[in-house]
Amino acid sequence: LYGDFRDRVHPLAVLEMRFLVFKKAGRNRGDVVFQKTYFRRIPLKARTAAATVAGWNEALQEIMKEFTADLTASDQWRNVH
Repeated sequence: LYGDFRDRVHPLAVLEMRFLVFKKAGRNRGDVVFQKTYFRRIPLKARTAAATVAGWNEALQEIMKEFTADLTASDQWRNVH
């Protein structure tokens, strides 16, 4: 999670998230049934804190949409859920 301002003309909001989904097995956390890292770079409309936060929000929405689709399509998840 950061704002990339190295290119003065094209600043970016950058967000990377890693998801691990476990099958619960008693008191243990169990086996990993899904894992994936998601990464987004969102172009900013301005070089401001507010624009950076808006970019992170957009990136988060995109990542959550993809994560939900990936998890729904996962064979391992279907066998657990």
